[in-house]
Parts: sequence; structure tokens; C-alpha cells
Amino acid sequence: MSEQMEDHGARMDGEGQEDTPPAENPGIEAPIERMALNRQDAGNIKAVHLSMERSGAETVDAQRVTMINSGAQTQTTQSAQLDKSGVIRLKADRAVFQDSSSMVTQSREARFAHSRVGLSQSGTSVIEPGARIGMLQAGTVNAGGDVNAIVLIGGSVTAEGNVCTKFDVKSAAALGGGFAAVWFVLRRMLSG
Repeated sequence: MSEQMEDHGARMDGEGQEDTPPAENPGIEAPIERMALNRQDAGNIKAVHLSMERSGAETVDAQRVTMINSGAQTQTTQSAQLDKSGVIRLKADRAVFQDSSSMVTQSREARFAHSRVGLSQSGTSVIEPGARIGMLQAGTVNAGGDVNAIVLIGGSVTAEGNVCTKFDVKSAAALGGGFAAVWFVLRRMLSG
């Protein structure tokens, strides 16, 4: 376990003692209880609580993640809080984005403030002013200002400002069908 910590250049909370629960099965490594990365790059991280500051990781699997000025390729967690950070793919029960970005976000509850997200799927989304989302699919959307999305698929949308979308569900389906038809014709012409 200490070799893994040295590889990541991370430090443990406490006085240098490991907070790692014993592995239940030999050969299967138990997650690290608490891990803090400060100005370090790590590969794959598995922890219960992870705090990242000015750090990066390829894969993060943790119960709770706090990121400040950090980034990750893939993140799976119960609770994620991103502050001026970015992630390519995030899967979480609860996600909070503050001045952050994500390519794909899937969560039960999501809050976006001054953030940019390519695709978001959530049960409940709270959108604060300054957030921009490419495609938003949510059961409930509450916005403190404008809702800015290219495509919005939502059950209940409540906004204090305007709801600005480029495409609704019908026009997005028509555009997708048109694109598929053109692609099919072009492939036929080029291949034969």
C-alpha cells in the first residue's frame, strides 16, 4: 500500500499512519481511506475520500471527491465537488460544478454554476447563472437565471430567466435523421 502512495506522490491524512482497512480477499487491494493529492499526477486512484488540488488522474473511483484546479479522465463517485476543475466523464450520485467543465456527466442530482458541460443526464439539475450545457436531459430542472442548452429534454423546467435552446426534441430528431440520411448517401457514393 505504501508503494502505491509513493507512486502517486500522495500523502495520507494523519501522522504518516495508514488509514487503510484490511483487504477482505487476499490479492484484492482495499481502497485507501483518505488520500490527498497536491500538485501531483496519478494514474488510477481508488479511495474512500479523495482531495485533489492542482493534480491530475486518469481514473478516480471514490465515495467522495473534492477537486480544486484539477482534472481527471474518468471519475466514478457518490459525491463530487469540482471547483475550477475538469473531467471528461463523470458518473456520480451528486455532482457540484463551480467554474468547472465536463464532457459527459451522469448523476442523480447535479448543480452547475458558471460551468460548461457537453452532455448531462440527471434526475434533478440546478442551473445557476453562467452555466452552459450542450445537451441536458433531466427529470427536473431548476434555474436561478437563464437555461442555456443546445438540446433540452426535461420533465419539469422552472427558470427565473429565459429558457434558450437551439433545438427541441422534434427538431433534434429531424436533424439527426437528416444527418444519417446524408451520411448513408455519401458512404454509398464513396464506396462504390
